[in-house]
Amino acid sequence: MNGLLKMSQLAEQSGVSAATIKHYLREGLLPEPVRTSRNMAYYPPDFVERIKLIKRLQEERFMPLRVIRSMLENE
Repeated sequence: MNGLLKMSQLAEQSGVSAATIKHYLREGLLPEPVRTSRNMAYYPPDFVERIKLIKRLQEERFMPLRVIRSMLENE
């Protein structure tokens, strides 16, 4: 679908689980995906790099998600 990714593809390419991606969505770290129906959503390819950045900040800098969210909002 025009270069958009399914959840499974996004998880595979970003190296995190679908559950982690859903958590990031709930925490407001990722914009809302493109929804085609109640149960189907597609994600822009740039989400891959954003997820990798979030994970790197968590693991290497020990940043809490609220700090990361604030940082991303100010981009």
